[in-house]
Amino acid sequence: MYQIPNDAVLTTKIGLLGSLREYEGVSDKISRGRGPRSRVVSVETPACPDQRGHHTLRTLKMEEFIPATFRMDLRTEREAFFASQEIKTAVSNTETQMWICKPSGLNQGRGIFLLKSQEDIRAFRLKLQNMEGSQAGRRALQRQPQPYIVQQYIQNPLLLKGKKFDVRSYLLIACTSPFMVFFRHGYVRLTCNLYDSSSNDPSTHLTNQYVQKKNPLYSQLKEDTVWSMESFNTYVNNKFRVAKGLPWDWVLGTFTKRMQQILTQCFFAVKSKLDRRLGFFDLIGCDFMVDTDFKVWLLEMNCNPALHTNCEVLKEVIPSTLVETLDLTLEIFNKCRLRQRILPLANQREFALLYNELYPPDLVPASRRSNAFNAKRNIKNKNTKLRRSKSGSSKRTPLESPEEADVMLWH
Repeated sequence: MYQIPNDAVLTTKIGLLGSLREYEGVSDKISRGRGPRSRVVSVETPACPDQRGHHTLRTLKMEEFIPATFRMDLRTEREAFFASQEIKTAVSNTETQMWICKPSGLNQGRGIFLLKSQEDIRAFRLKLQNMEGSQAGRRALQRQPQPYIVQQYIQNPLLLKGKKFDVRSYLLIACTSPFMVFFRHGYVRLTCNLYDSSSNDPSTHLTNQYVQKKNPLYSQLKEDTVWSMESFNTYVNNKFRVAKGLPWDWVLGTFTKRMQQILTQCFFAVKSKLDRRLGFFDLIGCDFMVDTDFKVWLLEMNCNPALHTNCEVLKEVIPSTLVETLDLTLEIFNKCRLRQRILPLANQREFALLYNELYPPDLVPASRRSNAFNAKRNIKNKNTKLRRSKSGSSKRTPLESPEEADVMLWH
């Protein structure tokens, strides 16, 4: 058993961005002749699929779930970003749009900072120019600087009791040969401080526990910085349902389906790129934000998600997530190794199946294999008799034994 070696195409910010852009480009080419409202994906992109994975849904445009993003490691995008900010400053006297700058391969909020003003943007531009000027020496030492993305800051975040939050969910690729992909709810992460967009304190803007632990209030507010999904659902029902016209249990219904839809699209964006071998698997932490219009945004996807259990909610979520991850992965691995039918899964509890590559076709049950073999053998016998009658030969033809025919049915 081993983590998918090239999961960076999904779990780094630049890798995910590039994969989604490429996937959207292919989808646009496919749907170009069908009109603007017919961006329907293939049968193998489920919305909230059953075990057969047959539900379909249109491909989302990236702008529907990813904030505007620029890669700073690409000169064209870097220059386009800075040029766009100069134009906005020249034609408008309004407040500068905030941007958030993230290193591509780090998690836990490390290395993240805000660009809140034109002065910040100019200083960042100078920093990148200095980094670019020193890259020749770095290449000689085989040490490349950490690439960055700049992403539009969501300036109208939904608040829980006046605090900013995001939602950690899980994507489990339990097997890559065949692909078996699952979704699981996680928990809600809140800041210690009340939200203030003008604050320069990182713990006001970033919800990661790694960042919140540095807040002086953390020791006394630790339990309040993590909510269960049930608590989140109850709060939205009581606080926003009537005022915003939301359906009952929006969190466990509409919001959950949207997360599943987004993650399914992310998986299909990298499906053809991931290394495939029986025994490869990955548990990925997926972070979502909701704005005041109840629009759902995907912030990032991380390999090796945090597994600490320093508060009561995490003590309930993390161990059960890990146990089920291992149980599912091992069950699927052993069933594949023994050529047994994968579904149903005895160890599937909280994880919801998003994609099952084996249907169609799944591993064929013995009764169906027997029927298929008998039907195939009847046809073969008729053909054999016909050939013998024509040639006068009594020679046996290949694949006349059940064992040989069964091998062909499996492969």
